[in-house]
Amino acid sequence: MNCKNCYPRSTAESEIERAKKERERRGCEKPAKSPQYGDDETGEVFYRCPLSQVKEWGWFIIKVFNHYESGHLPFSGSVLEQSAKLMNMISLVRKYKMEYQEKKNKG
Repeated sequence: MNCKNCYPRSTAESEIERAKKERERRGCEKPAKSPQYGDDETGEVFYRCPLSQVKEWGWFIIKVFNHYESGHLPFSGSVLEQSAKLMNMISLVRKYKMEYQEKKNKG
C-alpha cells in the first residue's frame, strides 16, 4: 500500500485526475471493480483499500501507541495515572502487533 500514489503530487489538472483514477482503481472511497488486496493466509480478497477502512479514532490509537512505545504518555503522570481504557487499548494494539510480527517472522 503506497498511499502517496493516491494523492495529487501537484495542482495540475492532469495530476488531480490521475490521483482520482488511482483512488477509484484501488478502492479508496468505494469498492473497486476488481480485488485490490488479498490475504495469502486465508485466501480472502478485498475490494477496498484496507487503510481506507480505519476510522479516525483508530488512527488516534495507533498514534498514541507509537508515542507510548517511544516512552511518551498522552497525559501527565505515570502509567498508573493514565485511564484504564487508554491502557487497555495500548495493550490490545501491542498484542496484535506482536502476533503480526510472530507470523511475519515464521513466514
